[in-house]
Amino acid sequence: MIKRFTVSALILLLGLVMVACGESGSNEEDEMDDLRAARDTTTAAVKGVTATVLAELGGTAKPATANYGTCGTSPTEGLIYHEFVDWSDEADTAALDQARAAVEAEGWTLDPPSNTTVEVRNLRRDDLRLTLKLQRGVLTWSVTGICVRVSSEVANDLVGPYDPT
Repeated sequence: MIKRFTVSALILLLGLVMVACGESGSNEEDEMDDLRAARDTTTAAVKGVTATVLAELGGTAKPATANYGTCGTSPTEGLIYHEFVDWSDEADTAALDQARAAVEAEGWTLDPPSNTTVEVRNLRRDDLRLTLKLQRGVLTWSVTGICVRVSSEVANDLVGPYDPT
């Protein structure tokens, strides 16, 4: 009985020591792995949307641009990855709706519009958000990935320190 208690106490003590000594340091690596996985999923979705839109409308797309943004409450609780693509040709509402129909055929579902100042079509698939936007004759699409919870250190490394101003 005493041996069993001693072994249990040692295991509990070892667990507490690992946590206290920073075994959670691997959490930062896990957070970076989660961010990379979310980025890769978002990038794959952007490539798929780009191929779908170009197959429907023709033309070419400008190279994608990307960034990390914050999500959650302040101070930063998480990061999301966005990728944006501009279509190279002049566009109108008909092109926007053709692009929307094409991506809907690929499994994206239309959300109600949230912005009436520009022509926007918001869609979702799995945990991703797709925005098709027409503004001043430019058709843009962007995909936003999931909010990945990260430590403030990881957030600071990728987007800078929290600034409440």
